[in-house]
Parts: sequence; C-alpha cells; structure tokens
Amino acid sequence: MGILLFLINLGMMSDLKGIEGSGMPTLHLANQISPWLGYILSIILLGMIYNTAVGMLYAFTARLVPAETKRFKLSVIIVGILAFFASFVGFIKLVGTVYPITGYLGFVIIAALIISWIRSKMKKEAVNPELAKF
Repeated sequence: MGILLFLINLGMMSDLKGIEGSGMPTLHLANQISPWLGYILSIILLGMIYNTAVGMLYAFTARLVPAETKRFKLSVIIVGILAFFASFVGFIKLVGTVYPITGYLGFVIIAALIISWIRSKMKKEAVNPELAKF
C-alpha cells in the first residue's frame, strides 16, 4: 500500500501544472495515460464513493434511530435523499469544508483524552500515593 501511495504521489509530482485545479488528480493522470484507463478508474472511483456513502449513511442513521424498524427504513431514505442533495455542493467544496472540521474535532478529542488521563492520574495519586508509581 505504501509503495502504491508513493507511486501515485510521484505521478502527481511529475505533472503539478496538469493536476492543478483538478478535482480528482489521479483520474486526470489516468486519462493522460489512456482514456480507457481513465474510464475504468472513474467506474472504480464511483463504486468506492457509493460503497463509502452507503456504509456511512447506514451507520449515521443507526445512531439516531433503532435499526430493524419501519422508522429506521424511512430515516435511511430521508438521510439518503439529504445526502444526495448535499452532494451537489461540489466535491472540492465539500471535502474542503468537512476535512478541516473533522481535523478540529480530532484535536478536541485528543485534548479531552489528555485531560481525562491527567485527571485519572491525579485521582489515583489522591486515593493511594503508592499506586501512582505504577
């Protein structure tokens, strides 16, 4: 996997001017190699996007509504329709908005874990100073 990622990055670095402003740089590179390769890669990418969307929408809805109920089935349809309309925002804009938010939430979670760890250490020291050494 690492070698494949290295080769993809090497290919993108070789054509920085060509991929500038491209929504999917790997698809652009595949089209340069061969239009058929670009067509095949676009089908693969569409399948990957669909597969990710189905799994994420199911998991998201399952957290809101109990699964295996009529209400769940209706909720999946409604969430799917909302996601479909959200997809018209544009891939670049959507990723440019969602990824930074996810990153900031990750920092908040890391800070919460560190604070929790420090509090548990302080609590352990207060209850039994001898155990705090371990």
